[in-house]
Formats: sequence, structure tokens, C-alpha cells
Amino acid sequence: MTEITDPSTELLRLCEKLKGNDSKDETRKALARQFGLTVDSPEFFTVLAAISARIARLRSLVSSMSSTSETFRKRFDEACVKVSSVTSSSNFNNPWRAVRDSALDPVSLNTLVMAGHTVQGVAPLRVPTEAERAEFVQKIDEAINSIDDRKDVFAAIFVTSFVTLRFMIDKLDFYGVDGVFEQLLNTHAILSSVESSNSKDTPGRKFPKVWAVLANIYVALTIPDAGITAIENYYADYQMGIQYYSQQIPPDAPKLIAGPASNEQATQIDDTIPPTSGVDEHGPESIN
Repeated sequence: MTEITDPSTELLRLCEKLKGNDSKDETRKALARQFGLTVDSPEFFTVLAAISARIARLRSLVSSMSSTSETFRKRFDEACVKVSSVTSSSNFNNPWRAVRDSALDPVSLNTLVMAGHTVQGVAPLRVPTEAERAEFVQKIDEAINSIDDRKDVFAAIFVTSFVTLRFMIDKLDFYGVDGVFEQLLNTHAILSSVESSNSKDTPGRKFPKVWAVLANIYVALTIPDAGITAIENYYADYQMGIQYYSQQIPPDAPKLIAGPASNEQATQIDDTIPPTSGVDEHGPESIN
């Protein structure tokens, strides 16, 4: 079952995952191995940047919560600063165990625990299950295979964005739900541009299978709760994304609607993801 959580608890789980890494290597090698990447790969640094971005967004969110005490906000910020040192480049060559024990100390992690309930009331997150994530990866592979003209520069740009989305879903524990949603919005914007950039060689270009996959992922990440989601707290493009999806997705894909205004009653949506078939065994290999 899809879980409703919050950015603080989601970060805590990442910290616990990292803390369980008992490598004797230096920090950069220990982290790269845990990410399932090589230490000199571009993906390694994008994962580090994604973790740092998650912490920065969370710090900004809590800082804006004026209904909480100043003491709470200050202690939470201090905990985030401590945790963020685990991905600092200044620690790359230091022994992982020492960096881990200093950055992920019990006081900081306990602060994330205590903040969870308060943060969830402001910015809930909907985390897809492992089965859903595996299905999304398979369907993305199928959708990529359905794009015939790889020589089309616009389609190639879209495929690159789609592959990035696939990678982030596969590494959701590190990128976080809000990071994946941001990439989903970027991918939808690129797809919109691709479809509108018709030429005499590519008239009426449409990608219905791709839209269906994006719509399914959107539904899995969205909480229909009076229009309030974690995504709204983070991204100004939220309403634009909702409007575009509701107008452009194929008839057989989930119907998406915008959340109500603050003075209107919430309208629930059917968030059931339709059953899908598995990816063809000759589909693209994992990029992990």
C-alpha cells in the first residue's frame, strides 16, 4: 500500500540507510558503493547534489513554519546542517565511519524523528511502493521503445529527460519523492515542447504511451487533500503541470484535476493505477 509520510521522516530513513553502511573505505568510495555507482561517474555527483537539495528544501520549509517555536526551528536547522556534512566534498577523502558517526549522530536523527509529525501536517509526501516503482521503470522502458525516430533532435532531448526520470525513480531512496516530482514536471514540459515543435518531416507528432506513463507516475506521487501537497510547497510550476496533464493525457489514462481553491471543498480523484503488462525482455537495459 502506498505510504503517506513527510520530508523529515523520508530524510530520516535515508540517514538510517546511510548509517547502516559500515564500510572501512574513505567517504566517497563508501557512498559510491552504496549508491550502486562508480566514484567518478556523473551520476554519483548528481545523487550527492540531490541529497543536498533535499536537505536545503527541508530547511527552507521548516524555516517558513512561523506557527512553530523559534527554538524548534533553530534546533531543526542545526540538525540538518549536521546531516548535510555527510555529502560534503570536504569529507570525501576522510574515513567513512568517522564522517558517518559525526554527521548522523543520535541527537540530529532524533530531531528529524520529532519533527516528522509537524512537517507532515504542512507537506505530506506520498511514497510509491517498490512494486509500483518497478512497474514505472518497466513502463518507461516500453515508452522509450515506442519512440521510433531517435534521430529527431527534439525527441532525443525528451528521451534523455525520460531516462533521467527512470534513473531517479530507481534511486528514489536517494532522490526523494519531491526530487522525482520535479523531474516529472521537467519531463512533461519537454514533451510538450517536442509535440509542439512539428516540422514538415514530423507533422502531428504525438506520444500517447508516454503521456499515459507520466500520468500514472503523477497519480502515484500526488495527495488529493484540498489541493495541498508537498509539491505545492516546493514548486511554483505545480498548477501549470496539473492544468497541462488534465488537458493533454490520452482518454484511457487517469483523469487528473487541479486541487480546489482555499475556500472550496476538496474533490477526491481516483488514484488507482490501471494494470499494466511487463516490459519486453529485449527492452533497454537498466542504466544503473
